[in-house]
Amino acid sequence: MNPKKIFIISMNQLSADFWKEHIDFKKSKVWHWKTPENGINNITTLWPDAIILDTYWSESIHDYYLSEILKLKHKIKVFCFTPLPKSLSKTLFIDARLYVSRLDQESLDMINEIINPDNKIEYKKSA
Repeated sequence: MNPKKIFIISMNQLSADFWKEHIDFKKSKVWHWKTPENGINNITTLWPDAIILDTYWSESIHDYYLSEILKLKHKIKVFCFTPLPKSLSKTLFIDARLYVSRLDQESLDMINEIINPDNKIEYKKSA
């Protein structure tokens, strides 16, 4: 199985070490872009399997960069992390490839399942 290609576009300059603490990248190739322009310009060169657009605490307006990513013809799953509540974010963007959320365990689990489908997480339901 080929390693998954993951782009992290960190608009708030979170380090790659931060992401490695929360996501299992052992079977992946990761590109960590510190400017959105560089990450977006390389999408069509490398065609990643998933993109993490981290906009927490960013002073830049991320809507422009998000629209630039989504207007490309691809099936890449895009995770946009923002301080907006989930319910609000789901009404702002309608695109099957896009998941907008706060940075939480559910979101991290979704990314880990895409990157490592053999290590699927089983959730325990409680009453």
